[in-house]
Amino acid sequence: MQRREALNKLGILSGAAFLATSGLFNACNLTDKKRSALTEKDIPLLDEIGETIIPATAASPGAKAAGIGAYMLAMVNDCYTEKQRSVFIEGMDMLDAACDKQHNTSFIKLSAEQKKQLLVQLDKEANASVKNKTNSNEHYFSMLKRLTISGYFTSEIGATKALGYEAIPGKFEGCIAFKKGDKPWATN
Repeated sequence: MQRREALNKLGILSGAAFLATSGLFNACNLTDKKRSALTEKDIPLLDEIGETIIPATAASPGAKAAGIGAYMLAMVNDCYTEKQRSVFIEGMDMLDAACDKQHNTSFIKLSAEQKKQLLVQLDKEANASVKNKTNSNEHYFSMLKRLTISGYFTSEIGATKALGYEAIPGKFEGCIAFKKGDKPWATN
């Protein structure tokens, strides 16, 4: 009976030691890895960036009202290649670092003017990288801007409030007069 108890305890002890060391090694590896996807925590930042690119006006709501952050999260995580996703995520981290370096705060806490200045600076940087072909990858701000525009204008809010929209089915009018000041038309 004592021999069985000793073997049982020895088995439990060696199993616990094995699990503890493997857990320790896994914990070390996790801190070294770069993040490979956007998370729900990124949505408020993406919403603020989108709202700075397409702000709310008296005539139409902005990108935040269209849920642009959730749209970007889904597109980047589900549709981008691994290379595109890593460029986008590294860019978001660089944007966060630039805010911290220049203003000692996060992008969300910046004033509207500071947000605009930072994004204009990034837009110039993105345009320069395209002109100079300094990088084989697309600049992350170009991705961000394109996602904001496509997400906003294909959302219900963007298509019905910012663009002229006529639901189908409806009557077909082949020639519609376009007057100065009319909204552009949404497409299906």
